[in-house]
Amino acid sequence: MPVETDQTDLSVSPSDLQEVARLRFANMLRALFPEASDAEVARACAAYLGCSPKTVERWLALETGAPFEAVFALGCRFGVFRTAELLTLGQSRHSVMALIGRRVFRARR
Repeated sequence: MPVETDQTDLSVSPSDLQEVARLRFANMLRALFPEASDAEVARACAAYLGCSPKTVERWLALETGAPFEAVFALGCRFGVFRTAELLTLGQSRHSVMALIGRRVFRARR
């Protein structure tokens, strides 16, 4: 007979992760030029990241996700603490996981 345990396994919800990741990356792009329009952000970030302004516009509109290389490049520019702040919006690790994770309880024999 299975015995319920209090151990949990957090797995990620792909659709929630995609939504949160795209939104947080768009926030990172806008944070580079807080007073600029999205078109201006797209032009400036495209030059920095070596891609087209149209690509950055799609990231800003949350239409497509950015490759890890682009996230890494912005992370290097901002530094680790500012990057963490932008990605988590000051929330705890547990709060962010609640946005993208689903809790699964497992039973053990």
